[in-house]
Amino acid sequence: MRYKTKVEIRSTESYSFHGPKPNSNFCEEGKAISSRQVENYKGIQVEKENLRDDHAVHSAVPHLFLLSFQILTENIISILSIFSAPVRALVPMLYTVRRLFVILDWMHDVWQKKTLPANAELKDVAWFWFGRGLEAANLIYFVINLFVFLIPQFLPNAFEKHLRERDEQHAKSSKDRRSAACDNKPVDKKAD
Repeated sequence: MRYKTKVEIRSTESYSFHGPKPNSNFCEEGKAISSRQVENYKGIQVEKENLRDDHAVHSAVPHLFLLSFQILTENIISILSIFSAPVRALVPMLYTVRRLFVILDWMHDVWQKKTLPANAELKDVAWFWFGRGLEAANLIYFVINLFVFLIPQFLPNAFEKHLRERDEQHAKSSKDRRSAACDNKPVDKKAD
């Protein structure tokens, strides 16, 4: 009979045991043992599993969610011609504002909650600072995007385009009404 159990190791790695059920003298299920005990135990095949970085996944999911729904929303609004240019311009602005709040949460996680152990390897230190740098770069990019491009340039251009199109439509419809009114005027015929 094969027995599989996970045993908590006091390190950053997780081990799974495959093989016969270990005797109770070795370890009890749920009891923490050292990695040296795991390596010294004979008769059990040990698979070393690296723990994934749940913290990084937790920080990345909101960005992917916002990006996918922004793409979906922009495609739907551009396909449907019932929305005006300012409404179409508001979509990226609203998603960018929401993304800034997500980035601020990410900043709080990366700069205040996550710490390195004292004996961290160079690889871990490099990934730690890469995460901080990536967060800072995202924050700078989206702040510049919102306050330098979207609000002062993109939104006013969308309103100008909308107002220009509206004025053209009003001018065309008033011209059509005047020409229709001229065509429908009764002509006075002089009686002999």
